[in-house]
Amino acid sequence: MTHHHPPPLGPGWRRPERETSGAFLRRADGRYLLTLRPADKPTYPGCWDTPGGHVEPGEHPDQTLLRELAEELGIEVRRYYLIATLDDLEARSGLRYRHHVYLVTEWRGEIDQVLESDEERWLDSAEMERLTEINPLTLAAARTLALYEGRLR
Repeated sequence: MTHHHPPPLGPGWRRPERETSGAFLRRADGRYLLTLRPADKPTYPGCWDTPGGHVEPGEHPDQTLLRELAEELGIEVRRYYLIATLDDLEARSGLRYRHHVYLVTEWRGEIDQVLESDEERWLDSAEMERLTEINPLTLAAARTLALYEGRLR
């Protein structure tokens, strides 16, 4: 799989200071897992988001995806696709982030508990659109999911 970062975002653009990897896990019924970030998280507290986490030094975003979903969900990812790469300026800290968003269509293991989450929900695309407290980057990435429906198995 080839990964390309988006081009610079105009005058004053600089490389991101932090990177994350997160994923929409898609069940056979077409619903996706979202998790509610705890209220004490520094970024997007109390917002619905994809499970995932920060890219460690020397780690590729794909490796982060596999590691984070094993740690947080207790699953082994078997099939995944990069669906979006989004840049963001975090309002509280002023740090520049790059978010790698994946679609996971196959995994091994049962999701019995989710770490670093106050609640979990399996939602379809319309239900995600109706959430009032959702990370805006997650919502933007969710809108690309329709492009993949029926094409990836």
